[in-house]
Amino acid sequence: MAGSRSIIPTKDFWCLICGLWVAAPILAWGAPVAWLAALAHVSVLAVGLLQPLRRPAPVFGWLLLGSLGVYLVHCTQPGGLQRAWIASSLATLAAGAVVAERADGRWLRQAVVVCAWAQLPVMAWQALGGVGPWPVIGDGLTGTVARRGVVAALLALGSLWSTGARAGTLALAAGLSGSCVSLPALARLVWERGHWRGVGVSVALGVGLLPWLWPRLGSRWDAWHGAGVIWGGWLTGWGFLPLPGGFRYDIGAGRWGRFVQTDYHSAWLDWVARFGLPGALMLVALGLWTWRRSRGAARWTWGLVAWAGCWQSVEVNPVLLGLGLIWLVQIVTRFSRGGSSEPQTDGG
Repeated sequence: MAGSRSIIPTKDFWCLICGLWVAAPILAWGAPVAWLAALAHVSVLAVGLLQPLRRPAPVFGWLLLGSLGVYLVHCTQPGGLQRAWIASSLATLAAGAVVAERADGRWLRQAVVVCAWAQLPVMAWQALGGVGPWPVIGDGLTGTVARRGVVAALLALGSLWSTGARAGTLALAAGLSGSCVSLPALARLVWERGHWRGVGVSVALGVGLLPWLWPRLGSRWDAWHGAGVIWGGWLTGWGFLPLPGGFRYDIGAGRWGRFVQTDYHSAWLDWVARFGLPGALMLVALGLWTWRRSRGAARWTWGLVAWAGCWQSVEVNPVLLGLGLIWLVQIVTRFSRGGSSEPQTDGG
C-alpha cells in the first residue's frame, strides 16, 4: 500500500498543476511560449487522472458530447480553421472535466486572483509605452491577454473573488481599462461597500476614453445591426452546413455564406446565430441552472459572466473560454459533497 501511494503525485503537486493550467493561457497567450497552454492541458489530464475522485461533474460530459458533435459536423465542411479551434476547445473541456471532478475549486480561484494581479505591472508598463512579448489587438491597456475587454473581465473576476482592499484595487484597475465589462465589479463595490469616490474616479477616466474608443463601439454596433439575419435561420440556426440553412465558411471571401456575420462581439448572439431556437433554449437552461447554484454573493460572479458575454465573443477570445470553465468548476465544487468551496462573499 505504501509503495503504491508513493508513486501518486502529492496534493501540493496537483495543486501546482491546476494553478499552471489556469495561468498558462492567461500569461502565455499569443507569446512565444504559447505552447505552455497545451502542455498544461496534458499535464492536468496525466496528473489529475491519478488523483482520487472527489465529485461527479456530468455537466462537463454533456459539454464534451456537444462539442464532439460540433467537431464531427465540421469534418464534413472544407477549411481546417474551425476544426482546429474546436479541437483545442475539446482539450480544454477534457482538462476542465478532470479538474472539476478531482481538484479543489479554491485552487483555481486563487490562481485567477494571482493572474489578475500580474496584469497590473504589465498594464503599467504598457501605459509608459513599453512593449512586451504579448500581442495587442486594438488600443488601450490589454495586459497579457491582447484585448482590453478580456483584461477587464479577468480583473473584475479577480476582484469578485478577493476581499478588502485587494478587491477594490482590482475592480478599479478593471474600470481604468476603459471596458464596460468591468461594471459588475464596480457596482459590487458601491452596493456592498459604498466606495463611491474611487468608483467615480475609475468610471470618469473610463468615460474620458470614449472618444478614443468610439471606433471600437462603432464596430460592435455594426455587428449587432446585422444580427437581424439571425431570424432567417431562427429554427436550426446558421451553424452547420448539413442542417437546413446552414452556412459554408468561405475563407477566401472572409465571410459566412449567405452574409451571416462572422463575429457578433457577443457570446450569446454568436451562440443563437449558430444554434437557433434549440441553442437559445439550452442557453436559458444553463443560465437558470447556474443561477440557482450561485446563491448569495456568488451571484455577482454570475452577473459578470452574463454581462461579459453580451460584449465579448468566446470564439475570438480563448482566454474567456478558460475563465468560463473555471467559473463552471466553482459551480460544481460549491455543491459537491463535503461543503462549499465558495467564499462567504465574492470579495466583500
